Amino acid sequence: RRRVAVIILSRNLPEAVDRLVRGIRRYDLDDTDVYVIEAGTDRDKLSEHHTTWANSPEVMREGLRLARGFNLGIRELINGGRLHEYDYLFLMRATVHFDGPVVSRLLDQLEEHPRVGIISPCGDTWPERELIGPDSLRYVWHINHHAWMLRRSFVDRIIDHQGTADDGPVFDGSNF
Repeated sequence: RRRVAVIILSRNLPEAVDRLVRGIRRYDLDDTDVYVIEAGTDRDKLSEHHTTWANSPEVMREGLRLARGFNLGIRELINGGRLHEYDYLFLMRATVHFDGPVVSRLLDQLEEHPRVGIISPCGDTWPERELIGPDSLRYVWHINHHAWMLRRSFVDRIIDHQGTADDGPVFDGSNF
């Protein structure tokens, strides 16, 4: 059993979120829970799937960016006592689109490589594909800015339980 918390970060993109959630539910629903963080989204553009709406004046004006948005999603899991229900966290922007199972494919790769703590998919149309090649796996010094699958045991090692919204629990959100 491989439990996954999918955290989607969005701002005013309800159609993209709905398409992404439908795809995950179609291909990867088993043991997968989806959390949608709406960061600075106008009330009339909230996805029907949203679980958290960050709508302070600052966030409505500037958004949260990736680090602070994903920190918020992870903090919500921690505060709700749900983080340790999951073996993996899959963090992605609402603009990501997949035409098939992605969660299960990433999990298979992580299980084949038990020392890897974080992995990023590479879409067929992404420029990185030219460097990696088709149906290939590469270890690189950086990850893309679209989607990240994290092993929860890796998160447990790097998490800052005392951090503020800007400096934790996982990403440095102070460089806004």
